[in-house]
Amino acid sequence: MARYAMSAERHAAIFGAPSEEEPGVGRSRLCKTCGGWHKLNAWPHNCRPPRHGPTQRLAAPMLAPTFNPFKTGVLDNAEVIGSRNEKREYMKRNDLVEYDSGVGERNEWVEQRDNEREIVSDIKRFRETDSENLPPDLKAQRMEDAGALDGASEVQVEDVEIVT
Repeated sequence: MARYAMSAERHAAIFGAPSEEEPGVGRSRLCKTCGGWHKLNAWPHNCRPPRHGPTQRLAAPMLAPTFNPFKTGVLDNAEVIGSRNEKREYMKRNDLVEYDSGVGERNEWVEQRDNEREIVSDIKRFRETDSENLPPDLKAQRMEDAGALDGASEVQVEDVEIVT
């Protein structure tokens, strides 16, 4: 009978019950594939790792597209460029740059930023001019600056024509 550093019940609760085929003969391990216990000298074929080893789960490398040779023009002095290095040298020698269609276009985020600035300035202006948004001490000061309505005449409404 096998001896454990802990009770047999505790060992079985943690590691599972060992197989009862041939008790005490050989060593056994818990299988990561099926979750059962197997003897080291008699591992089932369907739980074995593949022969070529574990598959690598690495990202595929980015490969540059193939370079197609081209002529620099249709004139007599046109050069044939057959590699990227020759292309870089030719462009450097003639002060050329590659054309990028997105360079001259205005990006959407720039327009959104301009719109945000306009909205922020509108909100700031409304806060400064709208009397409902002013704190009470500034409201009182503006009322004093505008003058009281005590000296003003009342509006006469008897002469107003009403259309029915």
